[in-house]
This record gives sequence, structure tokens and C-alpha cells, in this order.
Amino acid sequence: MKKKMSLLTVVLCTISFVCIAADKPSAAKQSRGKAVQRSVPAMPKMPKLDPKTWDFIPEVVATVGDKKITKEELVKTLTPQVRMLKATGRKIGEEQYKQMAVAMTNDLIKAKVLEELAANAGFKVTPEIEKQTYKKFCEKFKKQLPKGENITFEDIVKKQGLNIKDVKKQLAQAEVVQKWMKEKIEPSVKITKEDAKEFYEENKETFFKKPETVTASHILIKPVFEKDGKKIDKKKAWAEAKAKADKIYKEVKAGKDFAKLAKKNSDGPSSKNGGKLGSFQKGQMVPAFETECWELALEHAGVKGGFNEYGEVKTKFGWHIIDVTGYDPGGYVKLNDKLINQIEEQLKQEKTAEKIKKMVNDKIEELKPVVNLKVSEKSEKAE
Repeated sequence: MKKKMSLLTVVLCTISFVCIAADKPSAAKQSRGKAVQRSVPAMPKMPKLDPKTWDFIPEVVATVGDKKITKEELVKTLTPQVRMLKATGRKIGEEQYKQMAVAMTNDLIKAKVLEELAANAGFKVTPEIEKQTYKKFCEKFKKQLPKGENITFEDIVKKQGLNIKDVKKQLAQAEVVQKWMKEKIEPSVKITKEDAKEFYEENKETFFKKPETVTASHILIKPVFEKDGKKIDKKKAWAEAKAKADKIYKEVKAGKDFAKLAKKNSDGPSSKNGGKLGSFQKGQMVPAFETECWELALEHAGVKGGFNEYGEVKTKFGWHIIDVTGYDPGGYVKLNDKLINQIEEQLKQEKTAEKIKKMVNDKIEELKPVVNLKVSEKSEKAE
């Protein structure tokens, strides 16, 4: 439910700062198994805010049916986000504070409406749900941490200066709303295989067309313009680079291992990977290099299913010995059962989001929320 489910983000708006903090260890998790373990990025020191910052906010910010959004609630939601921004060096002016307040008030109104819709369908927060949701979230957070890290989710919450009870309640509320969406709204949205096929045909050019690509490796020999503190003539430097490249090119043509030669001789960052550049499409490399790659690919592709020629070309970076190892003419992604199922799932998510959005807007129209937050016209445009 990640793509285009902005309404779910609305529900979680009050704990977005927590989600950011919880996501940070995931990058470290991806590096497990490598020789060097990454630590959880250090949380920046959270600056304090002058309470007068929020003097423009009234005690009752908005009334939504029989529920109220108070200044305390709005400030609690805004403060961690503002502190996080300020901790990264972001300067926030008076007008920006007002814009943020307006935007968050509207998000909180939608969140209140979503909570009410879920509650009316029997999906309410209970102490047990609150307990289980928090436990599950903490366990997930712990699994994201690299080995040896002992920081807890509660440590993150406390460092942000938040009330752990509020966070538990917010997590539980988000959980029940998601459960309501999953169990009551999604099943009512019907998407057929014909819908998926129609979407494929109408969007082939936009979403399902693969570009023509070449897969190549190279050995880069850069000209040396200075050695032992002495400058070298530009023409001479290029001539020496050419001579070295020619020598390596002959070795490659004679059948020596390209990857080993690249690791030993290449001046490019890909040398450590045996010169491998991966696959790329037109427009991603400098023109001369790209032209040589495409000529090699088109001239020599398909010879016993592989490639048997190498190329040598000069660019502004130096001389390149090129080994084209693959060619994909591109075209449309084949519409098979797997892709049909993926399209169905995406369309279902989008239609579900649209349905929920309409339900929320209809309910807002019915309740006619009263917003007491008075700011300039410029701030209101930030909604």
C-alpha cells in the first residue's frame, strides 16, 4: 500500500519524524555481510524552540464534528518536525511556520475523519491493540539494526523529547486505520485481468518500454600532465597515454584477461570491478565512447551468441579500451501472467486510494470543519 497511498501518510503525519529515524538503520542492514559494518547514523542534537514561536495558534485550532484539534495537539505534531529541520541547519521564517501549521491542520482534519470512518466500521484502538502494535513496531526496528547496535526505538522517541504514550497511541491508530482499509475498503474494489490488459495497452510507451542498452567494460588510460612536481607537455602526455593504451589493447586482442588488465592498469573508478560499467542507454556516456560501444555491439552482436571484438577510442577523459559484453535492443516488456498480476495490484491500490479519498472528502463536506487558525492568504495557499 505504499504507492499513491497519501491518505495513509496523513494518518501517520503525527509520527513522520519517528518513521524517518526508524528507517535510518535499514541502510546499515543492507551492508550486512560486508567486511565493514556501518553504524546507525548519529541523531543530530535537537535544538530547543521558543514557545512564543506558536503564539499565532489559537487554543482550539479546528473543530471536526464533535472532535477538536487543540493547539497542544498541533504543536506536538509540528515541533519534532521543526526541530529536525533546524537540526540540519534549515532556517525557518515566521511565514514558513504559518505555512507548516496550515498544512498540518488540514492533514490532522483528514486524519480525524479517517479515524472516525474506521471507528464507525468497528475499527477502534484498544489497550491490547496499542500494546501489540508497539511491540511489533519495536521488533521491526530492532531487526533493522546492524549487529552490535543496542539503540532502541524508545531511545529515539525520548531523544526527540516526545511522550511515549502519545507515540504508542498514534502507532495504534495508524494500525487500525490500515486494518480497516485492508479488510473493508480493498475487498470492495474490483479490478479484472481485462482492466490490467487495457492499462498495459494504453500505457505501453510510458511504463512498459525498455530502452536499447549496451553492456560494456573499459580500461581507461588518462594522460599524465605532471610528474614528480614537473609539468609535462600536453601533446606528449596524450601521446604517452595513447602508447600505453595501444600496448594494453594489443594484449586484450591477443586474448589476455580483460578484467585482470583493467584492475592492474585502468585509471577509472570501475577498475576495482574489472572495468565493468554495467548496462547503459544512449545519452548516458560521452558521445565518442557511446558511439564506439554501439558500433561494436551492432557489428559484432550475435556471433555465436556473444561478442568477439574490442574497441579503442579517445575522449576528454583519456584513451579507452572497450569490451562490449552485451546488447539489448529494447522493446516492450512482455505482458505475461506475472505482469498482469502486478498491474492488477497497482490498479487496486490506486482505486482504493481514490475511494478512500472520496470518502474522506464526502465526510469533510458533511461535517464542515471549522478552522480557527487565522493566517495570511499566502500561508493558506500552502495547503
